[in-house]
Amino acid sequence: MRWVTEYLRCEEACRDLVDKLTKPDDKRALELMAAGWAARAADRKRKIDKRN
Repeated sequence: MRWVTEYLRCEEACRDLVDKLTKPDDKRALELMAAGWAARAADRKRKIDKRN
C-alpha cells in the first residue's frame, strides 16, 4: 500500500501546481501527469486487492 500512497501524493502535488500556473499548456501537462499518477495508484491497488 506504500506505493499507492506515494502515487496519490504525486497526483496531489501535480494538482496543487496546476492552481499556481497561468499558461494553459502547462496546466494541461500537469493535469495529464496527475491523471497518470492516479491511474498508476488505481492499478497498483487493484493488484494488491487481487492478492488478498
